[in-house]
Amino acid sequence: MKSKHDKEESQTMMTLTRSLATGLCAAAFFSAVVAPVQGQDAPYDLEKFRSVLDDSKLQAPTSSPTKIKQGDFRGASNEYFFLDKTGRYMTFTVEGDSNRSELRQSTGDWDTATETPQRLIARVRVFVPEDEGLEQFTFLQIHDKKNGSEGLNKPLLRLTRRSDYRDKQDHLWAHIRTPENGNEPISLKNFATKNVDLGPRPEGFFDVEIRVQKSRMTVAINGQTKVDMDVSYWNGLNNYFKAGVYNQNNGRSKVEFESLRFSNSDN
Repeated sequence: MKSKHDKEESQTMMTLTRSLATGLCAAAFFSAVVAPVQGQDAPYDLEKFRSVLDDSKLQAPTSSPTKIKQGDFRGASNEYFFLDKTGRYMTFTVEGDSNRSELRQSTGDWDTATETPQRLIARVRVFVPEDEGLEQFTFLQIHDKKNGSEGLNKPLLRLTRRSDYRDKQDHLWAHIRTPENGNEPISLKNFATKNVDLGPRPEGFFDVEIRVQKSRMTVAINGQTKVDMDVSYWNGLNNYFKAGVYNQNNGRSKVEFESLRFSNSDN
């Protein structure tokens, strides 16, 4: 039989165990509730973003596995994708070379020869990275889709912010894939890049429209056409839009969208 001392010691240990368990449960609860998902709310909470999110999946911080699948955006936010603290702007951010936080259009697969206009329309703010080592990051793309042996799996167009490129500091650029030899079909062995200066990065929000129709691609910044070119060399490839951030160097990138939509009409 246990002595009175043993019973008292056993009761004390039980009390301490219960207190510890209670403390751990409370800590776990507060950790789950208070631990930062670096944003206040899910972008899907705002009606203005539902159309583009219903037609997208989120890739972060790598392209695979998918971070948020198409149809799963209701209530979804994470460290890469969230509404800003004011609850008004859809925010994308990521750190690390070759990492990304991007929406990938799901019902794309459109040809640059399309008779139907394919448009990405956005109002966006591009932030200067705190890390000077992040010389370049992409915030909008047209990308082709690789199907087996078909396709290049390369972007036709990337819109980027660059800190110091061709003697231009803090400018936006359009990098456009073209054939190196115009007499041969574009391929992984026959491509070059055309680089178009879009001007200094605006401090606040600015308007962007990318449009493709009948083998012609245009890019407009704040209503001014900066790119207008024949892209018939890209015909026959399936394409989709991407929006967010994709790092070409180490550092953290960030953009906010006041509005973003994909459209296949002139409205």
